[in-house]
Amino acid sequence: MSQRAGQWIDGGQQRRGGGSLYKCTRAIVHNASCPPSPSPLLPPPPHLSFCFSWPCLIVLHRKNKRRPPGNSGTTIKAHPQAPHGHPSSPLTLRVTGPTTWPFPGPQAARPYIFGKSRFSIFGIRFPPHLNTIHPSPVSSIPSIAPQITMSGLKITDFSVHDIRFPTNVTGDGTDAMNKECDYSAAYIVVKTNSDLKGQGMTFTIGRGNEIVCFAIEQIAKRIVGLDLAPIFADMGKFWDFLVSDPQHRWLGPEKGVIHLATAAISNAVWDMYAKHAGKPLWKLIVDFTPEEFVKATSFRYITDALTPAEALEILKSKESGKAAREAEVKKRGYPAYTTSVGWLGYSDEKVRRLTKESLAQGFNHFKLKVGADPEDDLRRGRLIRSIIDDPANMPKDRKPIDPASIANKNAGPTGCVLMVDANQVWDVPQAVEYMKKLEPLKPWFIEEPTAPDDAVGHAAIRKALKPINIGVATGEHAHNRMVFKQLLQLDAIDVCQIDSCRLGGVNEILSVLLMSAKFGVPVCPHAGGVGLCEYVIHLSLIDYICVSGDMERNVLEFVDHLHEHFLYPVSINSEGRYNVPTDAKGGYSIEMFEKSMEDYAFPGGAYWAAVARGENPAVSH
Repeated sequence: MSQRAGQWIDGGQQRRGGGSLYKCTRAIVHNASCPPSPSPLLPPPPHLSFCFSWPCLIVLHRKNKRRPPGNSGTTIKAHPQAPHGHPSSPLTLRVTGPTTWPFPGPQAARPYIFGKSRFSIFGIRFPPHLNTIHPSPVSSIPSIAPQITMSGLKITDFSVHDIRFPTNVTGDGTDAMNKECDYSAAYIVVKTNSDLKGQGMTFTIGRGNEIVCFAIEQIAKRIVGLDLAPIFADMGKFWDFLVSDPQHRWLGPEKGVIHLATAAISNAVWDMYAKHAGKPLWKLIVDFTPEEFVKATSFRYITDALTPAEALEILKSKESGKAAREAEVKKRGYPAYTTSVGWLGYSDEKVRRLTKESLAQGFNHFKLKVGADPEDDLRRGRLIRSIIDDPANMPKDRKPIDPASIANKNAGPTGCVLMVDANQVWDVPQAVEYMKKLEPLKPWFIEEPTAPDDAVGHAAIRKALKPINIGVATGEHAHNRMVFKQLLQLDAIDVCQIDSCRLGGVNEILSVLLMSAKFGVPVCPHAGGVGLCEYVIHLSLIDYICVSGDMERNVLEFVDHLHEHFLYPVSINSEGRYNVPTDAKGGYSIEMFEKSMEDYAFPGGAYWAAVARGENPAVSH
């Protein structure tokens, strides 16, 4: 992306008047006494290399004075600020021609690519084949750049789609807070100068989906024209760039509609990266070294809870068993629980039928929506308990349940577990009193008992419910890693429920997986929405194989609708477990069929146009 004076260049903010000052930190001329670089980059040319030692600073600026045509240039000065072997006087690099930078964002220190420029050191001019100044090869992180730098791939365009499914017609998705739900996707397709595309989405429940779509459009404009090689080489840097626009950030610093939109774009680029590598997303990240994993993770604002060094230690401690865990989960599948039996809008007859069907499918964890009326909740909960606790209802070929998978979960005599979900409807005192009334149901946990960002309130509820052995779960509406940090530091939750697009995409989710592992809290992702099951199986696999090493105490939510709209839908095996996605072309598994996108586009798609005409079209879900 060619930069001119007055534009962003790696940390230098726009300054009007033609005299732009650009700063890029921690880059100096390398010699043998420099501290090793933490960056995975290509080997340097034999004549020149750079390191990223913290004590040093380069100031890059375009001089104001006029130059003859063809001789406009940029000067780089390296100022050593610590005595570790560098010259005591500034080193000057003269660069002529346009400069090309991987990202125009505010973060610093990445390889600097000068395109067709030539540069000189101490008056010595270097030939064009040395146009790229590489950081030092001394690195603990193996390079991933060689396999992608020759591709020449570039983001050229994108399209955004407002897609809504009429789940309100059938009552799917209804709960005490959200009684009218049309599961919707704010969906983006990121395009390149090849056949490679990346699909991403964020989830809403209908009205307001167009607002998220508009936000996606505004943020996605910033990525058009970027080269994919440096993006794939440093997805952490790319995520920093996405969240760094100061005017967008003002609307909600890493939260709200802006963060939902960021997640859609970030997820689309991760999808593209996985497809380019020919791997499902989970496998792409599982194959990272611990250092590469840490490099892709966002630690800003959370180092009081988790440092990069601690994260690296967690990952290295699980490194030796990764292959065995991967083989195990491919063989058995990942444990799931079903929410499909207990939506608030379902009749007793439908609850009864779906519970029996779910037992036959191999499920042994069931979730019930509560919060509208305690007597009604008790009746519906007892209905489910009467079915799942009766040995006569168990499948004849049912395998014995691993005791570790139901330990401390208030499992009934058959080993089945019940959870309840209030979807934020109560104040803190209400939550405590209401759950005491539901104690006879013996739920494993109450999910979202109060406002999702009230960490102190969740801690109070957990403390009050501990004597009656009911846990607390939350996270699907926790809008960033900082909320999870507070929930974990305050010992406020028994179960961490990440959401694949409420958080800002994969990078931020890696942060929460690592924090949860440090604090010893199981991760059971939220998946009650269109496309969320397709997303989160990848996240749970990453957690199990790389981070927690545990899948039997963890369970992943499953809902049984809308999967037919995806090219690579999730599936459940006969033991009620997610099958592992293995399609090399599937990426993040979120690609929709064109026909579904056309039929359910809002407001002009075939279904919604028919509704506008007063018709009653058939619903596919």
